[in-house]
Amino acid sequence: MNNRTNYHAHTARCQHASGTEESYVKLAIDEGFSVMGFSDHTPWPFADGFVSKVRMLPAELAGYVSTVRQLQAQYADRIRIHCALECEYYPSMLSWLKEQCEAFSLDYLILGHHCREPESEGHWNGSPQSLNDIKLYVNDAIKGLETGLFAYIAHPELPLQYSVAWTPEIQATLRELCRAAKALQIPLEYNLLGEIYAARPGREGFLGYPYRRFWEMAAEEGCTCIVGVDTHSDEQMRCAEKYDAACAFLDGLGMPRVETLFEEDAV
Repeated sequence: MNNRTNYHAHTARCQHASGTEESYVKLAIDEGFSVMGFSDHTPWPFADGFVSKVRMLPAELAGYVSTVRQLQAQYADRIRIHCALECEYYPSMLSWLKEQCEAFSLDYLILGHHCREPESEGHWNGSPQSLNDIKLYVNDAIKGLETGLFAYIAHPELPLQYSVAWTPEIQATLRELCRAAKALQIPLEYNLLGEIYAARPGREGFLGYPYRRFWEMAAEEGCTCIVGVDTHSDEQMRCAEKYDAACAFLDGLGMPRVETLFEEDAV
């Protein structure tokens, strides 16, 4: 029996998720999860005045933390709840990020390096235009992991989302990320939301994620892993069967699998 835990979930504040935090929690309990970690997208205070359409505003951070903490107390006898953020590696704002972690006593951070800095220029790492774009993603991701701020890296093979070929050059580039994560003892996330994305119309022909050959390579490199639901709607928490299948796949690769980030979360 797997200890079902999800440390990756978003709220409607990020402008591309739906459902209430409490509905996420209730469905997580129904699906047999022992841990629910909210990790909404970081509300970066962009110096150039850019206002993102895929994350909460900095002014909403306090309300986000307060809501999660209230649920943490309300459901303490049924499920463990954590409050965190999913963040890009933006060097210019690391000091601000550290200040927020301390001010709000955040439980952990996830590295989800969706865009390159500056975000206003729209360099989405999920749709690389060249091998060099993938190299820039890997270089940034490794630097992010080296900060020691992040518990794990979300969807590490993100550049494959809109890639059409698994070339030796792409494999070698992403292998560098695997080796860095191994050396730093930081888990790679097997992202269940990617399976939902891959099944949507219009995604045919793209590799997507989670990508089997990437995970076979990660296993060869001796990486550790963690399963994340990456919840963007309450209904996506109806995923016990999908979660267990992912665990079975990773176990079959012989990858050490992290179920809990904290000792108190162990069942």
